[in-house]
Amino acid sequence: MRRNLRHNRPVLVLLAITSGAVDAIAFLGLGGIFTANMTGNLVLLGLVGRPDYQRSAIHAAAACAAFALGLYLSFRNGRPQPGKPEPGPYPLLVLVALMQSAIWVTWMLESATPNEMTQTIILITSAISMGVQTAASRRIAGHSGITTTFVTGTLTSLIEDAANSRHHATVARIFVIGALSMGALLCSLLLAYAPMFAPALPVLGVVAAIAVSLQRGSAAAELPSEQK
Repeated sequence: MRRNLRHNRPVLVLLAITSGAVDAIAFLGLGGIFTANMTGNLVLLGLVGRPDYQRSAIHAAAACAAFALGLYLSFRNGRPQPGKPEPGPYPLLVLVALMQSAIWVTWMLESATPNEMTQTIILITSAISMGVQTAASRRIAGHSGITTTFVTGTLTSLIEDAANSRHHATVARIFVIGALSMGALLCSLLLAYAPMFAPALPVLGVVAAIAVSLQRGSAAAELPSEQK
């Protein structure tokens, strides 16, 4: 499992960059809501003193429900079937890429300033896609405790193993945590200086993750059996 995790480390990092970018767009460009970090949305539901609380609460609740729907459908579709190989992450990642591409097209059609209705549609689509991506990253990361949409669990696993002198997946966890912040930083800069292209970053992140994963899978398949 350690070899597989090391093999997939760049894929998880790219997906974490995607998640950070998606949350930057949602929080800075769609009214202060998250579409990858559902913990943040659950907190927003309780901030009754927040300006425009009613609107933010409705959007936060919708994002949580959409994220849960994406998770449920992905896990449901990925259940092991007798006599069939375990499903891989690629169909899910392709779906994420398509949904993020649709968001980018919609964003450009709205000149980077979507109206209220369009904001809601983008939020729901983005949250569903992040639920799907979370399920895909589970298939990639296995039982390492790494997630690419919310990293509190990843950070907890990292510190727990450090406290117990274990070093399983330490590098991968550190990279994923840093990548989430990096994605948010890069996308916030795009929102400030080239807002029309900000949603391109999540698209590129997922497409790059698919390409890297396929390339590494092909390279592994070409190795002699004694080297695998």
